[in-house]
Amino acid sequence: TDLNKLEEILEEEIEYYKYLLTEKNMKITRKFEANSYLFSDKNAIHRLFSNLLANAINHSNRNSQIEVEIFKKDKNICFSIKNEYSGSKFREDIFKKNNFKQEEFGLGLYIVKKILKKISGKIKIENTRNSLKFIIFLPTNLNRKR
Repeated sequence: TDLNKLEEILEEEIEYYKYLLTEKNMKITRKFEANSYLFSDKNAIHRLFSNLLANAINHSNRNSQIEVEIFKKDKNICFSIKNEYSGSKFREDIFKKNNFKQEEFGLGLYIVKKILKKISGKIKIENTRNSLKFIIFLPTNLNRKR
């Protein structure tokens, strides 16, 4: 467990997906609160951000925008990602392992749910007709070294 600056991890993941973003002519807008540090497994946070970014890119329209935000709420550090959703009707069972065999959603969201369970995080989904937003809640009590 290390002290990690979430903005830096997210920027590394955005850089990793730069080629795909360029291919689909997509833009990412960022809104970060200052000093979002968290004691956590850095690899788990990388996988969490990576899977959510990949999902947003893969399920967005060309020439669209993805919005990412890191902010504090109550006793949590939160990460949200919102994209224009180009798929069919949203299903509540997207986090189930067997969905990786279907076209709509991949194994990535199942992995997201497993990571959150491991690090005591929670996820909320806001679904509108044209967009899908995932909000991740990471408890700040993880900031205490044990």
